Amino acid sequence: MTAGQTGAATGTGPTEPGGPGLVDTFTEELARRGGTTHRVADADAARELVHELCAGKQVVADDDPVLADVLPGLARVSDPWAADVGVTTAVAAGAATGTIGLVFDRDHPRRTALVPPAHVAVVPVERLHASYAEVLRSLAAIRPVPSGMRLISGPSSSGDIEQVHVRGMHGPVELHVVLVGAAPETTVPAGEGERAAATAEEAGTGAGISADPEPVAEPVREQAPHAAPGEHAGR
Repeated sequence: MTAGQTGAATGTGPTEPGGPGLVDTFTEELARRGGTTHRVADADAARELVHELCAGKQVVADDDPVLADVLPGLARVSDPWAADVGVTTAVAAGAATGTIGLVFDRDHPRRTALVPPAHVAVVPVERLHASYAEVLRSLAAIRPVPSGMRLISGPSSSGDIEQVHVRGMHGPVELHVVLVGAAPETTVPAGEGERAAATAEEAGTGAGISADPEPVAEPVREQAPHAAPGEHAGR
C-alpha cells in the first residue's frame, strides 16, 4: 500500500480510532452480519492466528507491509481460483456497521477478497473508526486515487430470489477480521450469542475457516441488518 493510503488509514478523525469501546461495537456488529472478529495483541499473535485459520489451505494474498510478518510459511498460490483463502488488509474499518474498507491497485487486486471462498482481513486497530462516514472520509483522502474501492460488511449475502437468503452468492462465504493491537479476548464467531457458539462447536469448526466453505441457502426469517446508504450488504 502506498504511503498516501497508509496515512489516510491511520489519520485521526472526529473520534479517536481504535478505542476499546469501538472494538466491542465492531465485534458485535460484524457478528450480526455473519462475520467473525479475532482480537490479537501484536503482529506475532496475528501471524499465529492467521496460520491457524489457513492451516492446510491454499492462500492468495495482497502485497502489503501490514501482511509482511503474517504471510511467511503459508501455502501461497498466485491464482485466486485455486485458493481457499484470500488474505488482505483494510484501509479503514467502521464500528457502527461492522464495515471494512478496501482499495485496489497493482498490489491490492480486487480478486483477492472476492474469488476465494474465505476472506481474512488483517487490520491494525488504529484504523478502526466509530462510524461509516469516517471510513468514507479515510477512503476519500487517499492519493493517488485508487482504481477502485469496496466496502464490506460481512460475508457475501443475497436474498433477492424467492426470499431465500444465500450466503456466498457473489463472493466469500466467510469473513474473518483480525484486529491487531486490540486487547486479546475470546473470538466472537459469526451469528448471535450462545446459539452461534454452540452451532460452531457442534460442527467442529469453532471460529476457524470451514473445511470446505460453500454457499449456504436458508429461508429469510428476519429482516437482515440494513447496510448504510450506498453500501452493499456483504459484497
